[in-house]
Amino acid sequence: MFSCTEKKNNSEVIQPVEFSTLSQGDLNGNGDEGIEKSKLIITDKKVFTVLLSKMNTINDEVSPIPMVDFDENIVLAVFDDVKSHGGHSIDITKVTEQEDRFLVQIERLNTGGMLTVITQPYHLVMIPKTTKPIIFKEI
Repeated sequence: MFSCTEKKNNSEVIQPVEFSTLSQGDLNGNGDEGIEKSKLIITDKKVFTVLLSKMNTINDEVSPIPMVDFDENIVLAVFDDVKSHGGHSIDITKVTEQEDRFLVQIERLNTGGMLTVITQPYHLVMIPKTTKPIIFKEI
C-alpha cells in the first residue's frame, strides 16, 4: 500500500483525504429553495435531512442519497450563487489533512454556456469524521 504525501515549507506534511460525492448538480427552482451561496459542514442526520428537504422544495432535485453514518463521517456541502445561464458547476476537487486542519479545495470546472436557464450549482461530499477545523479554499 502506498501513501501519497507532500511537504509544505519543508516541515508540514499534507495527507490527501479520500472523499466521495453524494450528489452534484443544479437546483432549478430560481433560488426559491432559499439556499444562499454557502459552504456547510454537516455533522448530524437531522441537519442533513433538513438540507435535503430544502433542496427538494421546488423540484425533486436530489436523487436518493446513500445513508451517511454520522458517527464515522461528515458531509461537506457547497452551493454557488444562482446563475442566469446553465452549464456552471461548483466542485470540491481536493481534501487534504494538515497537522492542524483539513483543507477543502473548491473550483468551478464548468463556467457556463449559452443556455438561458436559472440554476444554482451544488456539490455534496462525504469525508471521514474529524475534530480538526475544516477550511474551504476557492481556487
